[in-house]
Amino acid sequence: GPVRVRSRKAALGSAVVALPASAAFLGWTQSAHGQGWTAVTAVAAVAALVLGVLLTWQGREGWSFTAMAVAVLTLTVTVFGALYPNVLPSTTDPAYSLTIENAASADYTLTVMTWLTLVALPVILGYQAWSYWVFRKRVTGEQITGATVDGGAEPEPEKVA
Repeated sequence: GPVRVRSRKAALGSAVVALPASAAFLGWTQSAHGQGWTAVTAVAAVAALVLGVLLTWQGREGWSFTAMAVAVLTLTVTVFGALYPNVLPSTTDPAYSLTIENAASADYTLTVMTWLTLVALPVILGYQAWSYWVFRKRVTGEQITGATVDGGAEPEPEKVA
């Protein structure tokens, strides 16, 4: 409907800026910090971005979403792979860069967080599954506006589980 048309137009309009900016950023990252293998992931990221835009232009939103997800994944791998072992390089002195080693938490913190995750993750996943189940039906325009379905007779209210 109209939301799909507007979102497609917005996606294609933003792609005019996002695609060259992302390609330039990946090229700069590769030339400044890249390693041999990150060139492959950088090219894959740009190819996935281009494919995502083309699929959006063709109206294939599902495949476009998949291509964009691949682009995000490969872009992330490229950036962190190119910067390795730095997480955040310093612009003033390389000695002040944040590395993987000095950014890691202490053993005690990691142990506590592991146990908390083992308890909390099933609760979070259960809540997400329950929320999905409760809100699984599509909301229609008639339900929102209260419009009638069959020439004036009010539809039967649906029972919610």
